[in-house]
Amino acid sequence: MAMSQQRRERRIGAGVIAWLILALILLIAFIVKREDILTTLKRTGFFTHMLGSEPVFVENFQIEGEPATDSLSVHTTSPVIIQDNSGTNPNVVVEFQDLSTIDLNSLSATESTPLVPITSADELAALPQEPLPSPSDVLIETPYGTITAEQSAGIVTEYTDVRLFFVQLNNDGSVSRKEVVRSIPKSNSPLTAAINSLLEGPNSDDVIQNCMTLIPSGTRLLSASIKDKVATLNFSDDFEFNSYGVDGLVNQLMQVVYTACSFSSVNSVQFIIDGQKKEYLGSEGIWIGTPLSVTSFK
Repeated sequence: MAMSQQRRERRIGAGVIAWLILALILLIAFIVKREDILTTLKRTGFFTHMLGSEPVFVENFQIEGEPATDSLSVHTTSPVIIQDNSGTNPNVVVEFQDLSTIDLNSLSATESTPLVPITSADELAALPQEPLPSPSDVLIETPYGTITAEQSAGIVTEYTDVRLFFVQLNNDGSVSRKEVVRSIPKSNSPLTAAINSLLEGPNSDDVIQNCMTLIPSGTRLLSASIKDKVATLNFSDDFEFNSYGVDGLVNQLMQVVYTACSFSSVNSVQFIIDGQKKEYLGSEGIWIGTPLSVTSFK
């Protein structure tokens, strides 16, 4: 009985050793022939047929000499309803194909139109070209008014002289009127161009002549029109506040009136503040309820 038990244990031990030796041989064979084994497993789909899916190490294995395949997993199973706001087709049904079934590698490069090289000037001239807009049709906004791209490019370089009125501080502390002549580009709105140039303030040449402006900084001309020799000038509300008090308000009005009335088509100026006609300017109450002329400052 004891001898029989010992024989059984020897047979079991020998079987375990045999299986271990076989497993070791298979492991060595797998390491040596790993590339060939993985290639065979991937090409035959062994695990897919046996288990329903491939292990990650097989799925990620790239067979040498074959291009990589990209999987596109976009699945759209239901149609998309797009609302047509034009009213022609209120409900447009768009069905998307399951893109995961498309083999990207099977797409033929010949489906795209090949590029044909241009070998002569005649072929280049025969190509369809979009017409470019004329420089005279392109309008550009400037501080002096609207000009065309043709004028901006210097093709039309006509200028006109305008009379601008600033002030200068005298030795006795008084303020007097100072006229300067400035050359600006011609425009269809010379009054607007002149007033905008006045709002820019004295340039370097004017400063040499001791010119200064009492028009509040930041003031903008919103609109300008002339009717019956009355210029209606609409300024932003910055025009209302002058840090120099009454003298500042009076002189800023004088600068605008004299500059506007230097045009033969203007005899007086009606001031508008931010689109509203007011009777008085500033907290000191300078009258602007009616048009002002140069005689208003004598």
